[in-house]
Amino acid sequence: ALDDPEPLIAFPSFVIERIGVDLSNRDIGVGMIRLTAPRIRGWREANGVENFATLFAPVEGQQASPKEEQSTNPDSASPSEPVRPWTVLVKEAVIEQGGVAFDDRTVKTPADMTIDDLNISVKELRVPLRGTIPLSASLRLNQTGEIEAKGTVRLDVPAADVALSLSHIGLRPFQPYLDGFVQVEVTDGEVDLLGDVTFRSKHEAEPMVRYRGKVGVANLHVWHRPSDQELLSWTSLGLKNVAVDLEPTNVKVGEIALKDPAFQIVVAKNGTMNVSDLMVKPEKPTTPPAASPEPASPKRPAAGPTLIAIDTVTLSKLSATFTDESIDPRVTTGIYGLSGTITGLSSKEVAKADVSLTGTVDHVAPVKIQGKINPLSGDAYTDMKVLFQGIDLTVASPYAGKYVGFPITKGKLSLDLKYELSRKHLTGENKLLVDQLTFGEKTESPDATSLPVRLAVALLQDRRGRIDIDMPVRGDLNEPDFRYGRVVLSALVNVVTKVATSPFAALGGLVGGGGEELQ
Repeated sequence: ALDDPEPLIAFPSFVIERIGVDLSNRDIGVGMIRLTAPRIRGWREANGVENFATLFAPVEGQQASPKEEQSTNPDSASPSEPVRPWTVLVKEAVIEQGGVAFDDRTVKTPADMTIDDLNISVKELRVPLRGTIPLSASLRLNQTGEIEAKGTVRLDVPAADVALSLSHIGLRPFQPYLDGFVQVEVTDGEVDLLGDVTFRSKHEAEPMVRYRGKVGVANLHVWHRPSDQELLSWTSLGLKNVAVDLEPTNVKVGEIALKDPAFQIVVAKNGTMNVSDLMVKPEKPTTPPAASPEPASPKRPAAGPTLIAIDTVTLSKLSATFTDESIDPRVTTGIYGLSGTITGLSSKEVAKADVSLTGTVDHVAPVKIQGKINPLSGDAYTDMKVLFQGIDLTVASPYAGKYVGFPITKGKLSLDLKYELSRKHLTGENKLLVDQLTFGEKTESPDATSLPVRLAVALLQDRRGRIDIDMPVRGDLNEPDFRYGRVVLSALVNVVTKVATSPFAALGGLVGGGGEELQ
């Protein structure tokens, strides 16, 4: 705006050196164009219009005179003798120590981006544009991140071959673009990238975009706004030997290394879970949009399947905690130090990745996960064995006091789970061992069941105070009403029903005799 005291464009020095003009051949040669310390200030209004678009728009009511139109119209030249166009060759064009300040007001909270220490150098720049142009550029983004690019570009037939480097690009300044979609806040984190980028606008024989290199996200911290607690964090996520092609799309990664990831699942006092309300609910429109006929767009040929291959995933010291604040006293438990590898992930149907992970529950009970998976293929495959040993059941005492009517004062739980999923058919073997389960005094909870829980536990326990349950589950994921919890509950009911209908056989386990004698 004319009344704005801050200039939109400013540069202390603009120099053109070694100018040569050949009138007979209509050639202009320039040795150097140097622009020193330019400053540009721009913004995008809420309606999406940039300030420079309105700045250079023609003034309303001003029209070119017929003479001006005739003089500027190339068709008005005499057709009898073709005129050779002027050509310009700039040996080198340089921008030094530039800066850009840009505000994006299209988002609810304006996003402010700053660029300083901007340096650009291009060589062999020709007008009309043709051929490849050597390019080198560097800048600092938002006072911390650095971007460098070096290679060649082509503008007449757009193409590029560039070595690209991103260092310490902070994620926090991009938060305004997330606010309209998710209820999380990225409080920290930075991106690093080093690799080669190739672009071809004409790419019949090769992909349109190709990237080869590595990428990483370090020191990530994501906050869940409704609960005002951290949701996700990690020390580093690194992808090495990355090969990505677009159109057609293929992705191959040599290694994904994730260090110190931490997930926090929290149930609030009102019963809502933090991972269930991550998305921002869309606002209902005040008036329905008017229906307008849309022209039929030409159908694109169906793209082939995206091929994805990840050689190795290395997991180091994962922690996943669960906190339930809806119960008093609140319950907190989790898996800690989960480490290991997943090797051979691929979207190919025949591929099966090997999984080997170990950790602990509440820093004490060992956890071991081993098997084969294929989550990237269309027909997901799983053959997994999960072993938990000696989980302390007193952690779940608040649940027992509320719903069972008796708190748990002693007890250990061990689980030996084996699951196979193939062609949407689930087969599971659940072996549960509860050792020395002991209840305390009655809590008089209004939510407690009226069933004789201690009698049921006594019937299930053997002479050594152990409850050993073998609980197979079966299910077909193709069924529209399939629910995993329902399948497991049905299997558990079958076990309890068997005990209830044969109490003397169960009591036989207590005294060492057979069920037939007690019958």
